Amino acid sequence: MVFFKTSTPPAIALFRHCGQAPSTMSLLASISPALNDRPDLLTTAVTDMYNLIMTKKEKRIKKFEKGEISKIILATLGIGALLGGTILITPNFPIIIGTFIKLIEEIKGIKLPKTKVKRTLQQLEKRKILNLEIKNNEVYVEVEDVWNKEIIKYSIQSLLELKQKSKWLGKWFIVMFDVPEIERNKRYYLRGFLKEIGFYQYQQSVYVFPYECEKEVVLIKKIIEGGKYLSYIIADKIEYENKLKTYFHLPI
Repeated sequence: MVFFKTSTPPAIALFRHCGQAPSTMSLLASISPALNDRPDLLTTAVTDMYNLIMTKKEKRIKKFEKGEISKIILATLGIGALLGGTILITPNFPIIIGTFIKLIEEIKGIKLPKTKVKRTLQQLEKRKILNLEIKNNEVYVEVEDVWNKEIIKYSIQSLLELKQKSKWLGKWFIVMFDVPEIERNKRYYLRGFLKEIGFYQYQQSVYVFPYECEKEVVLIKKIIEGGKYLSYIIADKIEYENKLKTYFHLPI
């Protein structure tokens, strides 16, 4: 613990340095004179309060894993471009970065720092996934290829995540496929793709989701390798469904 050379009581100096509210410092100002004769107790009290406040600050800061912001941006690009936006915002690409950040907040429910968004967009531009263009002192985002597989994957994944927030209607939506052995690489890719976007692997080539997803499956058929071999089935009941309910956090 380091205190600053000042006539201000050390507790107040420390918490001013941490940017604490006047109410916190007023409280410390009232108690610190009583502890001036006991520097050991004062140091302990200030240390405990400092650690508590900094812990709360850390909890308010959203920490992102490597590549997570890219996935969020790609998902938003896909949803915005493929579906034409949402009720609150209907983006027309190219779109101003500020408006794009609002779209991220609306679709994903996440507030991202503008600097991190800009940096990630620049990285995606280098990968030729999107273009950044300056017009009238504003930076615009334009999708290079809306059918890019990464954009499709993360946008479908986000759409399925959104559907899981709605009420379950008691049906099961099944995707199954039979890929010829000569194209087994496409079979492996399909398995990984369906699991990553949120489906449950019921059998080797059978995947289940608890919410309607026909439009998403149609899109997968058009874009993803091996998608033409997919079949879409709706079931009222399937065997071992309690295991699926547990997996998708549904009432048993």
